[in-house]
Amino acid sequence: MIQDRGCRWALCAWLCHALGCTDGQTDAPASESETISLTGYIRTAVAVPDLQIAAFDLPQVSPATPDDEGVFTLAGLPRGRPFIIESSGQGIVATLQLVPPSSDDIYGYRAMAPQAGGTTYPDGLAAGQADVLALVQRDGYQRNGLALAEVSLTPPAIDGPDYFNDSMETDLSGRALFRGAALSGVALSDVQLTVTVARPCTAPGGWEGDIDQSTRVPVAPGHLTLVETLCPDLADARLVQGAVTDGGSSEPIVGASVCTLEDGCATTNQAGIYELEIADAVDRVLSLTAAGYAPLQQAITNEWQARGTLSLVGMTVTKMAELTTGAATTQDPGQAFIWIRANGSSWDAILDPAPAQGMVYLDGDGTADPSLTVASLSGQAFAPNVAPGSVALSLSHPGLDCRASTAWEWSAEPVQLPSTAGMVTYVRVVCFPAATP
Repeated sequence: MIQDRGCRWALCAWLCHALGCTDGQTDAPASESETISLTGYIRTAVAVPDLQIAAFDLPQVSPATPDDEGVFTLAGLPRGRPFIIESSGQGIVATLQLVPPSSDDIYGYRAMAPQAGGTTYPDGLAAGQADVLALVQRDGYQRNGLALAEVSLTPPAIDGPDYFNDSMETDLSGRALFRGAALSGVALSDVQLTVTVARPCTAPGGWEGDIDQSTRVPVAPGHLTLVETLCPDLADARLVQGAVTDGGSSEPIVGASVCTLEDGCATTNQAGIYELEIADAVDRVLSLTAAGYAPLQQAITNEWQARGTLSLVGMTVTKMAELTTGAATTQDPGQAFIWIRANGSSWDAILDPAPAQGMVYLDGDGTADPSLTVASLSGQAFAPNVAPGSVALSLSHPGLDCRASTAWEWSAEPVQLPSTAGMVTYVRVVCFPAATP
């Protein structure tokens, strides 16, 4: 009897070990050698009552409450197996993220912030429905979304991908939303998210540089799955990327051509986005042409590192008929045009050599006012009929330090601008409190 009882105890112990069960008293769910811990952080734009991080479908793992810094730790996670973390709380859409398998503890994992219900996506989640939000990110020293990527889901969702623009590719936010992802009868490994972009990318799930560039996507009713795909900057190239918009309506300009003399041209897509590959780390002049708009040129300083990185250069174009509206002058097609935009007012601009008609400043409504001698709150000014060649721009302000830029590098010294017949040269100005001596 004692021997039989011992055998039954041994059999139960073996089954519990195999199935991961416990007696609810002294035995741990699994030994430390079979589990890992995940320590990470989460940031939310607003305070979320009862915010918790949990291991989805792993009830033996105790949920974690992030501290004031958003840091949390989940202990007892399966070693060497993928698992799903769930973020939930009052007033937000519960979110899922797939964590790839690991044999060691994971530190520094970033849980993406869940979305506020009915705020980011007004329609909300339908009953028994799941959504998937893909974030195609650049993986470089300057982290932000990657444009010109296509994203698909298999099996297809009821609706999507929605790129939040009128294009069939991601814009500079890198977002793609799928509504109503398949739920019934679909195993986790059968739901796949695929990113199509001209570079190798990585995502949770273990693939890297895969031809298909697909990853598994966990879906559950009432949950929004967040999938972050990281696409590194090209190793052997340098890129300029940006949006081209209408100066009056801020709408994207489709089919605009952005060129450099050395590298060729790129064309903006339906979201007004272009991406132009640059051959070497030398300064460039971008030239932009679009039907019905004044041609534009913008000098950029190329100081990229050897590992190919990307510079964001957005450009605003103005319709030809609106260039000199209210300025009582006509633009000579054989002369250049200088356009200045700033975030400050009361600055004045000096061009050398000086144009015959001087500077024209715009009033607070964005209308040219020849009576103004300094910038208004609109922070805009232009110089019509500038002699082609090169012109030096200097700025001054009675109480601020104003600097001009040909890219992201600001200088208080006169900035040399290209001036080309029949084209607009665009330059940014920033005015900020001067440093204390």
